[in-house]
This record gives sequence, structure tokens and C-alpha cells, in this order.
Amino acid sequence: MRKDNARWRFEAGFTLLELIVVLVIISLASVFAAPLLSRPAGDGVLLATAQKLADEMRLARASAIRDNAERTLTIDLARRRFWVDGVTRASPIAAGIWIDFVTLQKEQLSARQGRLRFFVDGSATGGNVILKTARRTVSVDLDWMTGHVSVKRSR
Repeated sequence: MRKDNARWRFEAGFTLLELIVVLVIISLASVFAAPLLSRPAGDGVLLATAQKLADEMRLARASAIRDNAERTLTIDLARRRFWVDGVTRASPIAAGIWIDFVTLQKEQLSARQGRLRFFVDGSATGGNVILKTARRTVSVDLDWMTGHVSVKRSR
């Protein structure tokens, strides 16, 4: 019985070489993972907001065609939100994102609120929404003739 206990003591645990190999693997993994984790959270929120806005524009266009009724997407800069009138709830624009947009003068409801209009034939009033953080700018463009929405990243 003593022989078995003695042998067990020598087999238990890890060797110094095994521990060093594991530490080297962890070090290499952290070196490659660090750049992936260093991207500021603001960029992710900016891109998600731009994509949500583009999706809402596409939804407004599809709804106008399907229902044979004009639809509008309202952007409220004062309350930092946007929505498709009569279709969706307001989506927030996160703090730290600067937003500006261009639309037709007759679609400006006030100095801080305006609309993008979508027609039953798929066309739209056209416009441009610019979202910015300190590091990145994203532009959501609405083509007036086709109603096509595109998201362009810069920087």
C-alpha cells in the first residue's frame, strides 16, 4: 500500500515545463486578442444606431409600398430619437453621438425636428443623416428617386 501512495504523490500535479507552456500560450493569446478588445464602445454604439436608422428607413419605404400610403420617418434632435410615424416606437440616439440631417425645407417641422417622406411608388424625399463620435463618422443616405438607403462609414 505504501508503494501505491508514494507513486501517486509523484504523479499528481504539473511539471514546471507544463506550467511554462500554458503561460506562453495565454500570453500569445492575449497579445492577439488585445487589439480586438481595444476598440472603443462608442464605435459599436454609433454603428448600431446608424444601422437601426437605415433599417427604419427601409421599413418606412416597404410600409408605404405595401399599404399604398405615404410614410414618414421623424427625427427629433431635441429628444434624441427617431421613429416611423404610425409604425414603430421611438428609437433612442445614445449620448455621445452627434447627429445632423438634411431634408427638404417643407419636411422640417422645427429647427430640431424633421421628416423623411416615403411615397407609394418607392421613391422618397431624399436626405442625409450624419452620425458622429469623436473618432468616427457614419452617413445614412436616402436616394430620392429610388428610396434606396445606404450606410457609409468614414475614418
